[in-house]
Amino acid sequence: MADIVLSGIAEEIIGRLASAAVQEIGLLWSVKDELSELEETMSTTKAVLLDAEEMQTHNHQVRTWLKRLEDAVCEADDLMDEFNTEAALQQQGMLGNEMTKQVCTFFSASNQVAFRHKLGHKIIAIKEKLTAIRDDRNFHLEERHEETRVVTRGTGPTHSYVPEEEVIGRYRDRMAIMEYLMDAEIEENVGVIPIVGTGGLGKTTLAQVVFNDEKVEKHFDLRMWVYVCKSFNIKLLVEKIIKSATNKGLENLEMDQLQKVLQKEISGKRYLLILDDVWNENREIWLSLKILLSNCGKGSRIIITTRSLVVGEITSSMKPYILGRLNQDESWALFKKVAFNYGEEPKNYNISVIGKEIIEKCGGFPLAIRTIGRMLYFKNPEAEWSSFLKMEFSKIPQEGNYILPTLKLSYDNLPADLKRCFAFCKLFPKGHQIDIKLLINLWMALGFIKISDSTKSLVEVGNEYFMDLLWRSFFQELEEDDEGNKTCKMHALMHDLATQVGGARYAVLETNKKSNFNQATHHVSFDFHLDSSEKVPTTLLEANKIRTILLLRQSSRKIRGRRGQSVCDVIVSSFKSVRLLDLHNLGIKIVPTCIGKLKHLRYLDLSENEDIKMLPDSITLLYNLQTLKLSYCTKLQELPRDLNKLVNLVNLEIDMCYSLTHMPGGLGQLTNLQTLSRFVLKEGTSRTTIKSKRSCNHEVGELSDLMGLNNIRGKLSIINLGNGDQDSKTANLKDKQHLCSLSLCWHVDYDYGKLYWDLVDGHVNVNDDLLLPSYLKDVEYEATLEGLEPHPNLKGLCLEYYEGVEFPSWLPSHANLECLFLKNSLKCQYLPPLNGLVSLKVLNLEGVLGLEYISDASPASSTTSVLLPALEILEFIRLPNLKGWWRRTDINDCKDGISMNDHVSLSFPRLHRFIIIGCPKLSFLPMSPNIKNLLVQNNIWKPFQLAVLTASTFSNLSLLALFKIEDLQSLPEWLKYLTCLRNLGIISCNNLMSLSPGIQQLASLLEGLRIDDCQQLDMFNDVGDLNFWKALTNLCSLELRWSPQLKTHLPQGIQYLTSLQELKIEYCSNLISIDSEWITNLKSLNALTIRACPNLTSLPQGIRHLTSLHTLEIVDCPILFKACQTDVGEHWPKVAQVPNFILKSTATSDDDDSQTTSTFLGCNWNVFNKIRIPQFSNKRT
Repeated sequence: MADIVLSGIAEEIIGRLASAAVQEIGLLWSVKDELSELEETMSTTKAVLLDAEEMQTHNHQVRTWLKRLEDAVCEADDLMDEFNTEAALQQQGMLGNEMTKQVCTFFSASNQVAFRHKLGHKIIAIKEKLTAIRDDRNFHLEERHEETRVVTRGTGPTHSYVPEEEVIGRYRDRMAIMEYLMDAEIEENVGVIPIVGTGGLGKTTLAQVVFNDEKVEKHFDLRMWVYVCKSFNIKLLVEKIIKSATNKGLENLEMDQLQKVLQKEISGKRYLLILDDVWNENREIWLSLKILLSNCGKGSRIIITTRSLVVGEITSSMKPYILGRLNQDESWALFKKVAFNYGEEPKNYNISVIGKEIIEKCGGFPLAIRTIGRMLYFKNPEAEWSSFLKMEFSKIPQEGNYILPTLKLSYDNLPADLKRCFAFCKLFPKGHQIDIKLLINLWMALGFIKISDSTKSLVEVGNEYFMDLLWRSFFQELEEDDEGNKTCKMHALMHDLATQVGGARYAVLETNKKSNFNQATHHVSFDFHLDSSEKVPTTLLEANKIRTILLLRQSSRKIRGRRGQSVCDVIVSSFKSVRLLDLHNLGIKIVPTCIGKLKHLRYLDLSENEDIKMLPDSITLLYNLQTLKLSYCTKLQELPRDLNKLVNLVNLEIDMCYSLTHMPGGLGQLTNLQTLSRFVLKEGTSRTTIKSKRSCNHEVGELSDLMGLNNIRGKLSIINLGNGDQDSKTANLKDKQHLCSLSLCWHVDYDYGKLYWDLVDGHVNVNDDLLLPSYLKDVEYEATLEGLEPHPNLKGLCLEYYEGVEFPSWLPSHANLECLFLKNSLKCQYLPPLNGLVSLKVLNLEGVLGLEYISDASPASSTTSVLLPALEILEFIRLPNLKGWWRRTDINDCKDGISMNDHVSLSFPRLHRFIIIGCPKLSFLPMSPNIKNLLVQNNIWKPFQLAVLTASTFSNLSLLALFKIEDLQSLPEWLKYLTCLRNLGIISCNNLMSLSPGIQQLASLLEGLRIDDCQQLDMFNDVGDLNFWKALTNLCSLELRWSPQLKTHLPQGIQYLTSLQELKIEYCSNLISIDSEWITNLKSLNALTIRACPNLTSLPQGIRHLTSLHTLEIVDCPILFKACQTDVGEHWPKVAQVPNFILKSTATSDDDDSQTTSTFLGCNWNVFNKIRIPQFSNKRT
């Protein structure tokens, strides 16, 4: 039964009626008396609403009365929202002398007099309706006032799994489950253990603890977690299992294609699969899934959590594990943990007695104990616990499963604003990972967040709301990624509770299911990919009270043509009262002008509509708009000129809007703005140009527009610095204390990549003044950057195209800085002192062409014993003049051209990734036993060899790339000391002729091997006895690129790579045929890429028999491009069965060049996914 919560709406209406702006315009329009009468009626109604809301569960008359009142209150809310909007516009003078004309336009009225007359009648009608309902009741209601909201406590958990210390009373259960998981005597290849128990007992929590146990993690080769819920669709489940195993989603594949991918992932592996919250009681359906999961290593296990004993019996031959309730001692221990400060035993004996009586009523259910305990934490134990025990618990039936009514007690004790926030979550599907920032913005848009402290923003109060609900266990599994984005989930029972209290007011539309909404529905979410207006039910379009349209299942695929545009047009024209409108990824090209008529709109999401080039000016009529999302609208060229009229805007998201030419002027008026990801300055090559623009009513955004925007938080990128004579201090970045990441990019139209090669080849000198265009020489880089000093709280800083010789005085003192990026600079010769950056984790230098030393000092002048103690990632890319870390005059310490001083001085205790690309003069290596990823070039080959032979610096190295090592003719035997090495790349080592003897030492370790542009390496004659290939028993990925020896077939030894899953053959211009019928031996192969092989004429016949192959990509192979055309190509029968067949030809030679990367990390090996290295070409024309 849905709960009706009106007190919060009523209070908001009263607040609007009492505002000075409304009173003023009421007097002006001669409706002041009507407004006063409406305020009085609403106030007397609100006085009894709290009592009515509490009584509605047990009194049918009260509930019927509230239902009648709900419609009237919502009508009043819409009317006052409209009126309040006009009052605010009037007060701010936005209508000016054209008030009559624009008011008529805004309200679509014929004239001002008619509008006032109509408005007056509306107010009177609403007042009379409310009065009649208020007085039409034959029951008594007490006048009550809601207490102030409780304070928020704690920050909640930080991981998706449950920490051991949070789990009480389940040790024996945990040990019993783990004993079964590791029982070697079980004969079944896949053993299934069902954990059965009613909702709220902690089945999922127990499975999580087992899943994350260190012994379990080491015991299984693969662990997967799938939330099932009530939909036991085999195809959907297989997709989820594959995604859990690979971290990659597969869309639009048929069932046969999916099962092939699944077999590849689990074949030969001992896996653990958790199927959480299973409801299916059909044995045949279960067996059809189990068959698909049987081709695995012996000892694999499936844990099922379910509320149904039938499910437990049909899924396993063993007896289901029945999870019991907590005993009295365990219940008391859990209750103390959540209900008292620091989990301490209460000193007052009477409180302990009451507490134990309360937990007895919770029946040993952990979820109920935790939820009730956290609710009671905010009540006075001595004054309120006893009455709660007597009054509230007496209403709960004491027979059967009463967990949901018990949980509802906590809901009933929430303030009205939190009740609405919780009920709204019905719109999210069960198990949905909820983006917390998004959730708060949605609450804001619907007016659920109430500010009682004027010093706090809506976002800050919204975050308090969330933390309040999280701590009370309405949310769980709080997670935070590296960029600070937070997500959470809801327990299945909590979602059931949200569904119950939300009722018909909140509706979720599901594909192929009957619509579950009616005239009472205000909020709608689509639980499927919406790509056509035909999928929007006609009955929904006829509803006139819809306030929310939310698209939660838009896939990554793009919508083309008019289908998505039609969805946009239909929705915008149909729902005039909408406050929250989600239109992302609909393939929209033109945003309809009538969107400006949605006067109630607070939230508009147009992101991922990459064909939008312009927005209609009518968007600036959306006075109430708080959130405008335009990220990934890659063709968007400019924002509306009068965007500054959206004075309530809090979030302006324009990430990846690369076509945006400038910001409109006057954004400084948007003082509520908290999210502004990019600020683009107008391009120009002279100060005169900028000044002429300024004279045009400040139509183009300037740095001074940022001055008052001190609530901006998160990340900010300022693009096209250096245009004109703008004073950078006017941006006032120093006062933006909430800013986390800052990127500063100067305007440049210059090819730093070409300049790099000119410097390397000696065609130009770094000190040549002619290197930069003349207009760049006039830019005051150093003064500009000095004036852009950020707040000391800043965590990340990126400087791009900065051509100052020196760095600002403020940089060395930013002790909180964690990431520093410097990209594309010519004049910089050394960095500022880094000793003060004690929090720095990432240092990335890329394309700093004039840099000679990191520090202008010497090791002796360093004031710290450990340089950069927090540094974890060090990346040097395209630094042609970098010689060392310290600038020194004494080089007598060198031997064979190798200086070890830097080695001794550069000790980074936490460093785990070191990348060097295009640094020919550099000859030092940092010292750290934790380095796992390393790219070695010719200039550091000898230091690397010395370090491997004399120290344990690289004992944990798992990824090694050898790049352009000139004197490397064969792989050395000493590579055997790299016992943790798993991935090896050899790139552009043109004198390399043999992989022996080193490769034999590594063969059994390697999982990934890449041979790229090694012109003299003969893959056919090297290690010709094939023992080398046979020893590569664990190799999963092989890449062969720029290999002129490949002509008529692949090396014969590849047929012995039975574990091979990915094979790439790229830029082999001499390759004519892949006449290798033994390719059928590669039974694990699931991905094959053939790229830029222009003379390749045929594919092997055996390719059609590779049953595990699910991706075949052929790019820029003109002969094969014709031969593999669908249905008509000569080789089409060979490739027709491949689920994901990609055949394409790039349009220009530039696209070709983009593929000629020598970046070792350009491959798709999973181990490289988190390593960010830009493309770096070694091919020049």
